[in-house]
Amino acid sequence: MIRISFLFVFILNSVYGFNQTKVKKNIISLDSYQKEALSNLNSLRSKSCYCGSNYFNKQKPLRYNKKLEKAAAIHAKDIYERKTLSHTGRNGSKVQERIKQQSYNWQSYAEIIAEGYDTIEEVFNAWMKSPGHCKSIMGNYEEVGIFKYQDYWVVDFGTEKKMQFPE
Repeated sequence: MIRISFLFVFILNSVYGFNQTKVKKNIISLDSYQKEALSNLNSLRSKSCYCGSNYFNKQKPLRYNKKLEKAAAIHAKDIYERKTLSHTGRNGSKVQERIKQQSYNWQSYAEIIAEGYDTIEEVFNAWMKSPGHCKSIMGNYEEVGIFKYQDYWVVDFGTEKKMQFPE
């Protein structure tokens, strides 16, 4: 039985080009706070809720996107250096420009930011109490990128445009 299993794996590797090294390269590596934040986001989205007076049905889980993370990282570092909590970058950039610069061809997007929170629980509790931030968390987005720099948090949400093929 062991020989058959080994032979089967060998055949898969050689015939189909299956290679565990290649598979591992496709796995996105996240810092522990990013994993926890993504889990928290998807947990919140798995339940219906009110954001202020607006009711939101539960939403699909978000996938992590490194392009959105890069845009969030650039902005988190910028607002930290300026000690200014703003959605506008030092160079006047808006979130849609920052994510587009990372080759994210957005169809829809949102950004939430915060400053002064040490834990994921604290920052998400604050965001969920704010109708605008809650609306972004519960929005109809497919992907997310999360970055914390010192005590500045930036979360960028997005849905990419789908490729249209001519008939």
